[in-house]
Amino acid sequence: MGLSIFEKSNVVKTPASVDILFNYLKGLINREDLIRDIWNIYKKGNYLKAYSELESFIVKNKPLVVKKEFTKESLRLEISKELNVSELPDNIKFFFTPKIPSNLIFFSLITKQLASSIKEHLGENQLSEIVRGASSGTSLAEIPYESYIN
Repeated sequence: MGLSIFEKSNVVKTPASVDILFNYLKGLINREDLIRDIWNIYKKGNYLKAYSELESFIVKNKPLVVKKEFTKESLRLEISKELNVSELPDNIKFFFTPKIPSNLIFFSLITKQLASSIKEHLGENQLSEIVRGASSGTSLAEIPYESYIN
């Protein structure tokens, strides 16, 4: 079965946008020795958990540990201004998008995971039948079911 969106990626190479994000965050911290465990999570490829813990660390600490005091919202806003967050993988990008688009990204991630699981366990024909039945009579009926898993 495929990995859930909350687990680490099987991809060995870190996307450049993720490296840029984590290096930017690391640059906001004066006491890098205090984030060694979080940095190891990042290096192992569990970007979602590492981002969440790093964000929490930055928000909970004050200068001198971090270079500037942040709230969760102000940190995300600064990251959005300084980095091209649209290049981030969806499972991290949703931290930086407004609530409705963020919910849509999250829904898309869950839907793809569900479709992949159905295809793996029940087969492609069953997935196609489920999608056709659920979308029948709606504007979604014209979208090929393959788009749900790609």
